[in-house]
Amino acid sequence: MLPARPAARAAGAARCRAAARAAGAALRHVAPRAAGMAAAVAVAAAAGAPPAAEAAPRRPPRVEAVLAHLAAHPMTVGSQAMQYDASPTTPLPPCAQGLAPEHVLPPSRAAGAPLREHLGRVIAGALLAAVGGLDAAHNAVTPLCWGSWTSYAGAPVPGSAAAADAALVHAIVHRQEGLCDGEFGSGFSNATYWYRAAGDHPIWPALLQEAKRLAAGTPAEAHVARHGGAWNPTRFVGLCADLAGARDPPDAALLRFAEGVMAAELRLLLDHCYARLPRPRRCLRTAARNEGAGLSRDGAPGGSSSDGTARGAGASNGSSSEAGAAVPGPGYAVAPHRPDLPPATNAPARLRKQQRRSDLAEQPVAPSRQQPQRPSAAGAAAGPAEPARPAAARPSKPTAAARPQAEAAAGHPRPQADPGRAFMRAGMPRGLWVLPLAAAASAPPAPPPVAPDEPEALLEVLRAMPPPRRRLVVFKGGGYVYDAMDALIADAGLGHVVRLTNLMRKAGCVLAKAAWDNGRAVSLAQHRAAAANARVPFLLIERLEPEALVAALRPALVAKGIVVERGSAARAPRGGNDGGG
Repeated sequence: MLPARPAARAAGAARCRAAARAAGAALRHVAPRAAGMAAAVAVAAAAGAPPAAEAAPRRPPRVEAVLAHLAAHPMTVGSQAMQYDASPTTPLPPCAQGLAPEHVLPPSRAAGAPLREHLGRVIAGALLAAVGGLDAAHNAVTPLCWGSWTSYAGAPVPGSAAAADAALVHAIVHRQEGLCDGEFGSGFSNATYWYRAAGDHPIWPALLQEAKRLAAGTPAEAHVARHGGAWNPTRFVGLCADLAGARDPPDAALLRFAEGVMAAELRLLLDHCYARLPRPRRCLRTAARNEGAGLSRDGAPGGSSSDGTARGAGASNGSSSEAGAAVPGPGYAVAPHRPDLPPATNAPARLRKQQRRSDLAEQPVAPSRQQPQRPSAAGAAAGPAEPARPAAARPSKPTAAARPQAEAAAGHPRPQADPGRAFMRAGMPRGLWVLPLAAAASAPPAPPPVAPDEPEALLEVLRAMPPPRRRLVVFKGGGYVYDAMDALIADAGLGHVVRLTNLMRKAGCVLAKAAWDNGRAVSLAQHRAAAANARVPFLLIERLEPEALVAALRPALVAKGIVVERGSAARAPRGGNDGGG
């Protein structure tokens, strides 16, 4: 009778062989790479070990310490003022003090890769933002997603592969800034801009499912239903703004839902960033594919490794194997060999590329017109090439003088030359520009319409007028959310006349609201100073309605030349810094 340990080892080897045979039979018509991965997972599961693809990645101790702190002190809905300084003095918990990108990255042979360094900044920024270090997180991710130099973050990093992830952390930072006014309005309005910059992020589907799970049986179900079939982060920012600005204590269920979504968003973002970290090329999947193709672990053909020992189908590695089943080598699992597939399919990508090159070398090359064909060694082995046609058999092209007659005879007459172009070719003084006759003879642009005194009539005039040469660019001030004003402009039918921006350098005016909807006053000194420095009008809107909007924008529309006052001389609209329209 065998001892307990050898008996268990033999039983485990038998389970490995049976699982490999079953995986190879079930995936007979699947690509070799997928078959190799499935067999590797099946072998690992039969041996009692968790699959490598499902195992949780090992994270550095500093990251685990911060996550443990967040488990006891999760993120909450609130407003935290930012300093916008290169050396912030915000107090941090001991686990996050001095947290840098090198503290959040696991050791790897791919150290120094740009993507690895950028993802380290994103992970560190996400953890710092979660524990209250908004300025430190802001300084870490701003160069990756903002294209201008800043006094607190320094020079930008153009073309970063982690720009979308950095924009997502940037949005989280300003969402935690909340109702406090920052560089471009309140934190909530700035967060909507950066969520748009993050785009359709890969974590949104999983976050939507997590939000549905958290909202089940609570008042938050109505909020999740408004998202539709895709997660809309700006709607969640609006919910956070309502909870932070409410006069009465907010609903406890909605508050728990918002905190749960924040925690899920952070967890999914960390998993996404760690999954994107570059890894060494040699991995379990490559070894499994090579073994399943009858190759060595190094990818050499013939089923033998660099040390001369036989591997692959029918070979053993310290134990016997059944026909058609591969035995896993030390440290990795393999798939059974696929004898029903051609060798070019079983071989890895490097050998398939070499095979394609050799096939191209054996193909006959078309002869040149001037030089005779020189058969290569590969061409000679492949057989005689097709003889070239004689020069007399090729149709000759007509000369430049006979080409118009040949085209007319074929039924394709050449169009007459443009007189204006002929005049320009004839010899025109340098620096003289000539307009085409069609552009010179076109009618002048219509004068701008007259602005009525009543807001309702002005709204109808703006809706009916054609798009002006340049739209009025409105800088988003405080007192309202970016999405609310953007939706108001679209619903009022003024998208062809007015557009919203978060960039002061493109603005034609600054539009702010004196108080939030809950009655909380807005500090407008910073917006007035920004409008004075940019030399643009500073306007106030009373309420978010179409009539109030056109009444507030009337001075800027007149200054822009889009409309004119009654009794004043009509003039063409002036140009402006409008990115579109």
